[in-house]
Amino acid sequence: MKNSFFKNVQNSICLLLIVFSSNFYAQTKTLEPAVITNSKPTANEILQALNGGGLTLSNPEIVSGSINKTYSNSKKKGSQIVIFEGGNKANLGMDKGVLFSTGDAIADLKSKNENLSASIGIGSDYKDTDLTNIYKEAKKDVVVYTFDVKLEPHTTALRVAFQFGSEEYPNYVGSQYNDAFGFFVSGPGLKDENGKPATTVNMARNPLNNNVISVNTINYGVFGSSGSYDVRWDLSNSSLYINNGHYTGKDNGSNYYYENNKIVYYSKLLSNNDYNKANNLPKPVYIEYNGLTKLITYDLTGLQGGQTYQFKIAIADSGDTQYDSGVIIQKIQGTTGADVKIEKEVNKTEVHPGEEIEFTLTATNLGPYKGTNTKVTDLLPSGYTFVSATPSKGTYDEKTGVWTIGDLEAVHETATLKVKAIVKLSGDYTNTATIKSNDPDPDSDNNTAVVTPNVTPWPKDCEAPAGAKELADFIKGNKINKGEVYRVSKDTKITGSFIIEAGGELYVEQGVKLKVTGDFTQKGGIVKVCPTGGIDIDGSANFGGANSKDDASITLYDKAYFSVTGSLTHGDPSQQGYFNTGKAVINMYDGAFVEVCGTFTQQSTTYPIVNYRGEGDMNAYFVNKANASGGSGSVISNSNNVVWIAMDKVEGGLKNGNAQWCGPNATKETCPNLWPSGLTNKIEGKCHEAEGIVNGKPSIKLEKTGVFNDINKNGYTDVIDTITYTFKVSNTGNVPLHDVVIKDTKLGTALTITYVSGDVNNDKKLDKEEVWTYTTTYDITKEDVNKKGVYNIATVTASDGKGKNVTSTSTDPNPLPETTPGHPGIDKDCPTCTIVILKQQSLFITNPHIYQRLK
Repeated sequence: MKNSFFKNVQNSICLLLIVFSSNFYAQTKTLEPAVITNSKPTANEILQALNGGGLTLSNPEIVSGSINKTYSNSKKKGSQIVIFEGGNKANLGMDKGVLFSTGDAIADLKSKNENLSASIGIGSDYKDTDLTNIYKEAKKDVVVYTFDVKLEPHTTALRVAFQFGSEEYPNYVGSQYNDAFGFFVSGPGLKDENGKPATTVNMARNPLNNNVISVNTINYGVFGSSGSYDVRWDLSNSSLYINNGHYTGKDNGSNYYYENNKIVYYSKLLSNNDYNKANNLPKPVYIEYNGLTKLITYDLTGLQGGQTYQFKIAIADSGDTQYDSGVIIQKIQGTTGADVKIEKEVNKTEVHPGEEIEFTLTATNLGPYKGTNTKVTDLLPSGYTFVSATPSKGTYDEKTGVWTIGDLEAVHETATLKVKAIVKLSGDYTNTATIKSNDPDPDSDNNTAVVTPNVTPWPKDCEAPAGAKELADFIKGNKINKGEVYRVSKDTKITGSFIIEAGGELYVEQGVKLKVTGDFTQKGGIVKVCPTGGIDIDGSANFGGANSKDDASITLYDKAYFSVTGSLTHGDPSQQGYFNTGKAVINMYDGAFVEVCGTFTQQSTTYPIVNYRGEGDMNAYFVNKANASGGSGSVISNSNNVVWIAMDKVEGGLKNGNAQWCGPNATKETCPNLWPSGLTNKIEGKCHEAEGIVNGKPSIKLEKTGVFNDINKNGYTDVIDTITYTFKVSNTGNVPLHDVVIKDTKLGTALTITYVSGDVNNDKKLDKEEVWTYTTTYDITKEDVNKKGVYNIATVTASDGKGKNVTSTSTDPNPLPETTPGHPGIDKDCPTCTIVILKQQSLFITNPHIYQRLK
């Protein structure tokens, strides 16, 4: 880069800074033109519009420039100076301001760069020495406006906020048509770049290198089609430039010049007029100019409070009157102290519960002086769980939310803070940060930054896409290959091992179970299990291709399950974060359940294996019935809606993260509030429990005891005696049972069975582990006496409240052998009936308490 004409100026009293309008980066709605509030302003009206406070402005004069003048090339009238508001809607860097133009400022603000090049003859030639010192040809269509500035006693700096735009962009970058402008200040105490007394200082300077600003010094960073190396130029400041719809294609780079006896080749932009004839490229700002700077703020410090200074605004076309330019001024302000500013960004504007989100805070001191003891307060609201904070300077206390930065130097110093958090299911998601220092702040409007991500529930899109093949009908070789999509719409068994390659897809529909009798391997791809569906594996499971960079996901929707009899080995496609792509994760919705009966090994250390995507109605469970292990930094989940049950050892660096957990060596007694209903309370418990746990497994048991009552105390059975039966009904499933009914009609008469006790919470539901007691009395008949025994059997029925009924029939677990004295024989119609033996003149009950179990 050739930049010998523009040396970096070190001026002890000239402090520079830049403020970037966020609107330049994200145009979210249709732009509207700024509203011109005064198209024929007087010198005094201009002065009032420029006054930003902290000073007194007086003695204004429009030295050069046209107000309400007829164009030389039309019959319309225009003005080179106008006052406007509504600049935010136009995506300008300011909402209110004054535009000084070498053409017609009215037309400039009303046009969204409708012309490839606008040239309106309205101004006149004028030579301003300060302006021609910037560029000698800056003498066409000149605007010069002067006034006096008296600082308040407490202010020692002047601040100007502005933007410069031009139609000379992009074609004439690096040419003699170097339209230029300046803000020239004269008065007491000024010094030049060498610290010597100066009569005049130009405040219109580049914030990156302190050079003056013109078309040739802030631009797209490439010579224009009419530019060349032999004029003063600087192509290093494109970060300050906004392309407002011009072409950016380059030529073949065959242009060259000599530097130090060597050929230096360079490229030029192709002509905007030739290659953008349709003029339809994106235009982020509603203004006529092809290009403009971002909002720049400049502070001139070291001034004398209470003193008067002369201020001059000057702008001119250079070389000719064609292709207009303009400078837009927001305000001129007397200032002091430290204008500390806070900005906040978020890496995701659309986010789901359970996801990690990162807020980036940027603290800047816009001057004019150092900010001492600078602090930012940013306490995460209730909608987030704190994960980590990384400040570039100072310290952050997550409990108070205070980021203590310390001293923040004016202009050139910024500090950043990155805060990571997990999005909760509910709460306040609006994150607010405020900044302050011990010094007076001339602008409090930039002391607060607010962001509110849009938090929405995870979509429940478990349905198989159109064209998916039925697994049971089409699967070949027990493998799903890349690009293949299968669905399981009916209970299906895969005999042997089952493999899903990267890029394969499998969808298990609602309420359907896929049974795999061998090992299950998912190297990548997508597996989705719809609500109440499941995958039940008799062998081991390998999930994720280690170091493969291939994403692998298993999504378990509401009350879906994934059960592994053997071990579950998790392979990390990203190689512990070494690669930027590839994760193997299990996404779990409300009530979803993972059951690993063998060992569990987790490889990932940079992300959790489980992501929670539910709405908080129910917890999701990850249950390890054998040893669980992982590397340093590995965690199960970042959500407290996930419950991790570790029933054996936990080894290595595996942690729960934010998940609730019980372990190691978890039992129901150690974690009664976390223990899932229906889970066997021992390590060597049953496997394949997941289906019953998540979907509910109604089950019932009937116990019955019969006691003979010798009413007349004669020692033998006769027709006035009775038998009292006691029924005990137990809920042996994991869901409450409704409408419990006992029937005992084998005796030839309908018995009235009466409830006695057992409904502990009086909810009229037979809850899990409750035992209800009933009784009934049977009158012995003459036929019973003649048969020498009573044959009896009962049934109990109940409902799970969702349409599923359960029934249990009583049996005698210890039936009396027929060799028992007085045995009346087995009833061929009821071989499992309970028999009470009766004898003439005596009653002999060898088993008075009849214990009957479920079949």
